[in-house]
Amino acid sequence: TVMAHQNVTLFGLPIVSRRRVGFTKIDPELSRQLFIEMGLAESDVREQFPFLEHNRQLLNTVEKLAAKSRRREWVIDSRMLIGFYDERLPADCVDTASLRRALKIDSILDGELQMQMPDLVSEGDLEPVARDYPDSIQIGSMQLPVEYRFTPGQELDGATVRIPEEGLGQIDDVQAGWLIPGLSQFRIISMIKSLPKSIRRNLVPVPETALRVADNIGPADGSFAVAVAKQLSLIAGQRVAVEMFDPSRIDEHLLVNLQVVNEQGDLIAQSRNVNELRKQFSSDSRNFVEISDSQWNQDGITTWTWDELPREIIVRRGATAVAVFPAVVDQKNDVGLRLVPTRELADQLTRAGLLRLFAIVLKKKLKQQVHWLPDLDRHQLKLVSLVPPDQFKQGLMDLITRIAFLTRIQPVRTQKQFEEHINQATERISIATLEVAKWLPRFADCVHAAQLARESMPADFAVAAGNIARQLNQLAGPGFLASTEWEWLQHFPRYFAAITIRCQKLTASTLRADIAYQAEIERYWVRYEKIRANHVALSVVDPELDRLRWMIEEYCVSLFAQKLGTCYSVSSKRLDSQIEKIRSV
Repeated sequence: TVMAHQNVTLFGLPIVSRRRVGFTKIDPELSRQLFIEMGLAESDVREQFPFLEHNRQLLNTVEKLAAKSRRREWVIDSRMLIGFYDERLPADCVDTASLRRALKIDSILDGELQMQMPDLVSEGDLEPVARDYPDSIQIGSMQLPVEYRFTPGQELDGATVRIPEEGLGQIDDVQAGWLIPGLSQFRIISMIKSLPKSIRRNLVPVPETALRVADNIGPADGSFAVAVAKQLSLIAGQRVAVEMFDPSRIDEHLLVNLQVVNEQGDLIAQSRNVNELRKQFSSDSRNFVEISDSQWNQDGITTWTWDELPREIIVRRGATAVAVFPAVVDQKNDVGLRLVPTRELADQLTRAGLLRLFAIVLKKKLKQQVHWLPDLDRHQLKLVSLVPPDQFKQGLMDLITRIAFLTRIQPVRTQKQFEEHINQATERISIATLEVAKWLPRFADCVHAAQLARESMPADFAVAAGNIARQLNQLAGPGFLASTEWEWLQHFPRYFAAITIRCQKLTASTLRADIAYQAEIERYWVRYEKIRANHVALSVVDPELDRLRWMIEEYCVSLFAQKLGTCYSVSSKRLDSQIEKIRSV
């Protein structure tokens, strides 16, 4: 109700000062106006009237719609609410008590005081907003709520998603570019405006062009920026490269704000760029998810001591279910169990961990088989430049283990499967040893020949010799016998034979062609190394990157030793196409 302070005087002398009295009888019209403005429109009435609760919920819905769509006409001001109540509220309703009486007398009044969506916004516009601005999004295994704010210039303006720390590995910038469909057209408008004027003038009118592009692209196209650039190139009739967009001119609210929270829900990092976030968690310790479950945080294991290695387990982080992935981790002399943030990383670690576990359990059998290999000392001497003598036999043991238990078969995931493999070990190891016995002489001879050919190159070809030395290191880095998949290791004799042929063909007349070929290889190798460094820093595992690495090696063969042939067709166009398949980070 509306109250006033009353002062009473007698012959000018104050008798009563600031006595609280009801104002509704003194000025009912002004009281009604104040009751509507401050009680109903500003929701300061404490009593729970059904119509008022309904209206509060509706206004909250419209507020969210306005924050999503950023349409100013959907921002409800108090004048609209005051007009609504003034039109429908009986004239004698001047406070809560009189409103309560009126509602009791008139059974339909509560319904008349309930706002409907058409009273506030155009109802036909609601469906696209609900569709294009979802209240929650799926990221990996997580269903995460989205919070929208329409607060231009402020840090949290736009859409915000809170991600549990353990789930950060399940999102990348490619996926982040497509999270909120309703932002696409406006983001494209902003991107077009950031282009140089010479290109921009071929893309007018910009809103129509942006809508056309938005209708023709989707998540299947990979990177949002790459997809937009391709479509704009077609429309403009000239090349539009991603590098031409000026990120500083893209409105921030058009990029989803990602907040990373810990187990307690505390904010520990936020950014509108996934890679910036992940770089803050890129240390080795951040590869592993720390939870209190000791089952998945073990060290010093020398045999299979657990029942099953599940593909994933679910942990709760507040209201969010997050999938994390158990992995067997190689610890050189034993293995450990850990939880990691992505399935790809878990698979990669587990392959190395299982190799070590089999090698530990079957150490005696493996030593016997390596000792059996013919002419082992001679092969070791030829490979001494690649493999230190004290690591040679262990490397071969690891290689035989990989072929026997990890090649052309699915990795084991249960104790029963592990024991079955152990029971079949004699046969499996024997078959693998025969494969190595056929491959090792050819490999050792080709490596030795390549080393001799490189060392005998004239001093005039020092640049080419340096390039070849780098290629040798890239092919056979530390631990390559254990870490290189057998699928590709089988091709190593041909790769080293190609190096020998290159050295033998190199003359003063062929030097120019050799330099051109090397520049072509170097162009792709630099791109590979850059992508790989980013992937390693962010704990990203992508088989397409591994395929690119061996495509480059096949490209070397096709350029320098064509007569040896390649295992599949390879060209600069195919390499460019492969790079586009790699997960962007």
